[in-house]
Amino acid sequence: MDGSGGGDGDENEDRDKDGDGDKDGGGDGDEDGDGDEDGDEVAASNAAFCNIPETLKTLRNELLGDYKCPENAPENTRHEIQELSDSEKHSLRHYIAWKKSNGTVKAYKLHACVLSLATNMPILSLYSAQKLAANLTKFFPQMVDMCPNSCIAYTGAYKSLDKCPYRHPKHGLCNEPRYKQVSGKLKPRAQVQILPVMATIRAMYANADTSREL
Repeated sequence: MDGSGGGDGDENEDRDKDGDGDKDGGGDGDEDGDGDEDGDEVAASNAAFCNIPETLKTLRNELLGDYKCPENAPENTRHEIQELSDSEKHSLRHYIAWKKSNGTVKAYKLHACVLSLATNMPILSLYSAQKLAANLTKFFPQMVDMCPNSCIAYTGAYKSLDKCPYRHPKHGLCNEPRYKQVSGKLKPRAQVQILPVMATIRAMYANADTSREL
């Protein structure tokens, strides 16, 4: 009897060592028993990520207005490629180089004269080059009034205000006037240039380098 009892005990120990039995009842599951808690944390995190603040919802509704996505995609969403003359191509290359080098208006004119002599082609004026670039890229910037202290832009809930409503934590209410009198007319004291979002996205997709990153 003693031998058989000892044998059963040894076999049970061997099974436990081999992993066939689990005294704690965990088996092949989560040893710490916190699997459900991790899942709840992930679910809560996902829910928080998708929870859009009310301010953004309001801004989205204002931007969309009455627009609704069409049920079917347009048949042709690509812009027609505009053929450029050699003069226009050289002018645009010159304009890009001038823009990247932060050149002055005088520098554009002087370098345009040198380029015109070298290529025996007329180079567009700065105004004409800017207009051509805008028509090609569909970038037509919008100027939006802003606080001279860069507190706010006068859009959305602020678009009809005449003074800045922003309250600084240390300095209190800004209250800077939006306009100034110039020759009897009201003109904004400061503005910021805004590029349209859709035109920016289209330009990024039209570029061979940036389209790969999208």
